[in-house]
Amino acid sequence: MTQYWPKEANFLVLEPGSYRTKAGVADHINIPRIHIPSLVGVKTVKKQVPAPIPSIREPAEAEEDVKMEDATAAGGEDNTADADLQPSGGLAAPAESEEQTIYICGAHLQAESKGEGGVKEIVKPVEDGVVKDWDAFTGLWKHILTRELKVKRVHNECPVMLCVPAKWSKGDVERATQIAFEEMNVPGFYAIEQALATLYGCNMTTGLVIDIGHETIDITPILDNMSIPHATHTIPLGGRDIDSHFLSLLLADTQFLEEFGSPAPTIDDARAIKESGVCEVAPYRLGWIEKRKQAVVAGPRKGSAGSDKGKEKDKEKEKEKEKEKEKADKADAAEKEKERVRRVEVTVGDRKATIGTIARTRLADVLFNPTSCGFPGVPSLQEACYMAVTEACEPERRLNLWENVVITGGSSLLKGLKPRMEHEIAPLIASSETSNEYQAKEIRWGGLPEHLTAFKERPQDAAFVGASIVAKLVFPVPGSHVTKADYNEMGPAAIHLKPM
Repeated sequence: MTQYWPKEANFLVLEPGSYRTKAGVADHINIPRIHIPSLVGVKTVKKQVPAPIPSIREPAEAEEDVKMEDATAAGGEDNTADADLQPSGGLAAPAESEEQTIYICGAHLQAESKGEGGVKEIVKPVEDGVVKDWDAFTGLWKHILTRELKVKRVHNECPVMLCVPAKWSKGDVERATQIAFEEMNVPGFYAIEQALATLYGCNMTTGLVIDIGHETIDITPILDNMSIPHATHTIPLGGRDIDSHFLSLLLADTQFLEEFGSPAPTIDDARAIKESGVCEVAPYRLGWIEKRKQAVVAGPRKGSAGSDKGKEKDKEKEKEKEKEKEKADKADAAEKEKERVRRVEVTVGDRKATIGTIARTRLADVLFNPTSCGFPGVPSLQEACYMAVTEACEPERRLNLWENVVITGGSSLLKGLKPRMEHEIAPLIASSETSNEYQAKEIRWGGLPEHLTAFKERPQDAAFVGASIVAKLVFPVPGSHVTKADYNEMGPAAIHLKPM
């Protein structure tokens, strides 16, 4: 078996996603070079294919030639001139045209879409975290490696590290392995779970990974470098639903609509406003202050009326109740004043408008209270996290998960998301069936190390960082990843012999 010694500069990382695909050289210091939308344009072109030229004439044709010569010698008509005009076995036949499907991605797709490039349709190869169109996915992969990263297929010296989403099956991983070796001719291949790579990027081996993607939220508990499949939960909510809910809030803001003008804002406008940085997540759900006031007014049960000590306790409780009510009234008044007065100006294209506090701070309510936002039967984010931790391990080890929570994905950039998560999860943790030294009192957040300054405010790139670190550990060591020799011997199933 021929050994190859890859250079570290040739290690590549590929992280496919439903909304955007990342790729680049395995580098945990600088941000990934390639960020392109996970969209593929399908175009059909006609390719001229010359007909095959037979080198040896068939025996039947030779017999016909002999008969023609005998007939000419017997006084028949000479058709030599006509025969010269017919295509013979030694001449090239007319070229035949056949349709060929090509896939266009990235900037080339934008150029083709603006012009008359003949793009038949635009497809999403990855939907809900699963590859739906493998041909388009192969086209996206080829575009990234050959056009963006300038990898030569004939002399490919770049091993590929693939980040595998949580919902991929073993068959999906095998299909990706087949594409890597047969379509891209890679010298080495390795697949790592996306959640595990995220945890490695944060310098952890145990924790709870919350990946808020464009279409789904994957919640994966990991214990000692091993993910727990039966405790992994996927919620059919994501950044797409945040954008839709935010758009509905904008359309309900009459002042915003008057200032924005016609035509009305679209989902793309809502996404642009969300990504501009003016939005934030409210620290509590709508109406929470009012419920707190009602609870304070109700108060605790009174003590015995005939006891002096009971009367003193009642007076103290009354004073505490009045203080709590006064505090709640002040907080409620401040919140109402903020919602009434505070409006922030935003610019969308060449138009300017102001947005109220409700629209700016309630866009993420769809994650924490999906039922009230039109998603009945869908568990909330805090409920799914609690179920994942509860199902992952025994109570004694749950504290390790709650103290190492990592949140990633594009929507993790929303301001105030972590405090809101703490507020929503706190009641669930307090109501747990156990109350001892192993009981979590709060959740603690993990993140990328501070010395990675390029990723200081980029939690969505944690998986790429972790995959880059693993690539530098795996590819230089023979036998720790799938090579061409392994693939030729065992086929795509060889990927399962290399633990992710």
